[in-house]
Amino acid sequence: MKKERKITRILSFIFAAVLLVSLIGCASTGGSEKKEEKSGQTSEDGVTITLRLAHSNTENHLGNLLCVHFADLVKEKSGGRIEIDIYGNKQLGDDAEVIEQMVSGSLDMVMVSGIVFGNYSDLCTAWQFPFLYDDEDHFEQVSTSDEAKAIMDALTEVGIQGLANYTSYFRNVCSSGPVNSYEDCKDLKIRTAESEMLLDAWKAMGFAPTPMAYGEVYTGLQNGVVDATESDPVGLVNDGYGEVCKYVYETKHYPFIFLLAINPGIFQGLSEEDQEILRDAAQETVSYNIEQVKATTDEFIEKSKDQGVTFVTPTDEEIEHLQELAAPVIQKWCDKDSRIADYVEYARSTSKR
Repeated sequence: MKKERKITRILSFIFAAVLLVSLIGCASTGGSEKKEEKSGQTSEDGVTITLRLAHSNTENHLGNLLCVHFADLVKEKSGGRIEIDIYGNKQLGDDAEVIEQMVSGSLDMVMVSGIVFGNYSDLCTAWQFPFLYDDEDHFEQVSTSDEAKAIMDALTEVGIQGLANYTSYFRNVCSSGPVNSYEDCKDLKIRTAESEMLLDAWKAMGFAPTPMAYGEVYTGLQNGVVDATESDPVGLVNDGYGEVCKYVYETKHYPFIFLLAINPGIFQGLSEEDQEILRDAAQETVSYNIEQVKATTDEFIEKSKDQGVTFVTPTDEEIEHLQELAAPVIQKWCDKDSRIADYVEYARSTSKR
């Protein structure tokens, strides 16, 4: 009996040892596979890639809808091999923070307000010049041009690979007090983004620009720190600006631009086929973007009017005057880089104004 028990103990020990070795092997393999999926390395079954994309918009915001559409196209075009995980609503940080993460390589992709990228390159100011685009269709034509792509590719110099520019709605001067003509705009304290070019442009156009963080605009208008802000019909409704800005001077000076970008090192680490998939999906999303804006602009204008907002349309002469005032500022930035000048020249040459 003792001999049988001894044999049984030996067999149990051997079985346990074999099981332990198997578990260690499985754990090692599992960890390797997890790392491989995260980094998008090639496996025997093909390439599995998961890219993280961050933005600041809420779930129902146009910006998030664009990211979802882009992700769906990428998945479709890659046969499911490439997936885009979307982190919206500032889950990974605000615009400046997620750009920094992407540039450092700790985040794969971002879709962020184009003017914020101006902190990295003067080239990005080209997208936001006043009165550069006639309408949504003209923006699509300009933003998908060779001149636009030259700027996006040049951003690799500062650790950014641009894929596509998207637009929100065209913006207007939204004031807490009556604005019935350009004369009412002179020295109007208007909130702007913190951008040297925008501050120069608004000052040249006769306003008193005041840089202010986006989250402070509503209370700034309430408390009279600023008299006006530049916003679009969606902002009047969804951001509540229509509650404190009852007058809109429809300048349609520019649509606010978003840049979809990826870390250059990560992009270059992909195969040429996968790079093309990302580029194509990004560019195709521009058309979807334009469709969404055109389909919903009037809806938000009517909602704003229901809230008691009055819309005033400037005369052609007033718009031309604003363009003339802003022109020297645009020229100043064109002189900084020929690629900015080429972009502006293409936009002007295709304008119907």
